[in-house]
Amino acid sequence: MKRFWKSFGWFWMSMVPMAACMAMQLLISGIAMGIYALFQIFTQYSGTEIWEDQARLTELLLEKMYEGVSLGIFVFHIFNVGVFALWYYLAVHRKKRALWRVSNEINGNPAIRPRTSVNVQSVGLVTLIGVGLCVFTNAFVLIWQYIAPEFINDYIETMEASGFGVSILAILAAVVLAPIGEELLCRGVIQYYAGKVSRRFWVVNIIQAFAFGIMHGNWVQGVYAFLLGLVMGWVRHRFDSLILAMIIHFVVNFSSSFWIDRVLMPLPDTLLVKGVLLVVSMGVITGGLLLLEKGRPHRSTVN
Repeated sequence: MKRFWKSFGWFWMSMVPMAACMAMQLLISGIAMGIYALFQIFTQYSGTEIWEDQARLTELLLEKMYEGVSLGIFVFHIFNVGVFALWYYLAVHRKKRALWRVSNEINGNPAIRPRTSVNVQSVGLVTLIGVGLCVFTNAFVLIWQYIAPEFINDYIETMEASGFGVSILAILAAVVLAPIGEELLCRGVIQYYAGKVSRRFWVVNIIQAFAFGIMHGNWVQGVYAFLLGLVMGWVRHRFDSLILAMIIHFVVNFSSSFWIDRVLMPLPDTLLVKGVLLVVSMGVITGGLLLLEKGRPHRSTVN
């Protein structure tokens, strides 16, 4: 019973970083959007009668804040990287480095460094896996259109509102900052705390992937983010490398932003074609993971 309550406590501890991230997103994005809106109103409507019309001023403020969504997302992701880089360093990285030094001293090999798992072969394979995951998620969304079109409509509206694939700031946030900050958060901090919940990795992996899905805020992204999280969590666990997980995340977001639509749009709009894409992408992902596991070094460094 004591172990149960201890595990229960660590489970909720693993949810604290996720809750902190979501609260920070609301707060920092809201502040950035508010500052942007006020700046736009002051520069465009200074000296006009708009300041006497409170209803119109409120409407204008909300309108300008909506225009600043991409800026809010970008500013949030900058803070997200900084906060969770520090959190990861203090809570995880320092402790792992200390354990590595103690282990080497006990074994009488204080000068030996663990072999790194980041090399040309592993980077190439995780890039292939990332492409497979991008095709998989897009095929998954297209198939879901047949099952639950109302969810897809909400998903499309969310993507358009955030400026994904259109706004330069939103693209930078998604392609550059998100793979760093979200991996530090989910596969770094949350996966570390989840590792204290259970010794069974499948439990740990589900916990961090669940948090990753919840963070995305809608059913469609939540489901496929959970599936992506399982893959990146496995890579993080087997290779003890956040860098490889970050590369997968980067490839998925980069591909979604720049080329996947151009490849998929010319294809026939049939359920059969989308099903084939789903199956082929799963084969690519599975093959990449098997090859990655085959070339895994016996010992890996903490990245």
